[in-house]
Amino acid sequence: MNPITNPSSRHFQGATYTYTELGLLGAGQTATVYRVRQEGTGQEYALKLLSAEEYHTRFFREVDTLALLSRYTNDLTNPDGRLLVPRIIEHKETGADQFIVMTLAFGRPLDEIQREQGRLPEREALTILAAVAQLFHILHTQLHRSYLDFQPRNIYWEAKSRSLLVLDWNLLSPEGQADVATDIGALGALLYRLVVGVQPPAYGLSAAPEWSQVTPATQAILRKATHGDPTLRYASAQALGEA
Repeated sequence: MNPITNPSSRHFQGATYTYTELGLLGAGQTATVYRVRQEGTGQEYALKLLSAEEYHTRFFREVDTLALLSRYTNDLTNPDGRLLVPRIIEHKETGADQFIVMTLAFGRPLDEIQREQGRLPEREALTILAAVAQLFHILHTQLHRSYLDFQPRNIYWEAKSRSLLVLDWNLLSPEGQADVATDIGALGALLYRLVVGVQPPAYGLSAAPEWSQVTPATQAILRKATHGDPTLRYASAQALGEA
């Protein structure tokens, strides 16, 4: 059964379909995100509404990025078959309401999960790392770019299905400027935060009391991924994901 529509709900007209607002999902500097229903099909999606014209170029860059990523990531799926990145349904770049419609996120953002749980089980954290590292490898080798807005809040995780989705692909480095070593360091910092429960301390990975609870194998991965000399980190995101 379709949800009952509030008479005061907003409607967004796309090229083919009208989208009816069902609720607010979130808001940021460049966009407000709504849960919407596609009239005629009843399908529900996320609609990102551009907040100001000054962000137009950055906002719609996500459409191009996801289109490029889709060429290389269709074979990279979660265990349940869902993709690791959102799928664009349609977008509207002119007029009063400019927006992008995409598949809804599933699961919950990692930063929210970690605030509630503290440390994640190590096996679960390594599964997350391996999946994100696969995406970064494609970003580096096929798009030749780095993800500049890499934060746990942009990674949604569903533990029951062991599935994740990486969001917000509108802030990347210029083409040809992939900084592989820095991105590997960021992946290492993510793993540290997941298995130790805190941000990596500036004065040494072993400074956190929880470090002793991490297995030696994962400690070795963390040391290499976050090595102070970038040339001694993993040579690629793929190598890190397979470690």
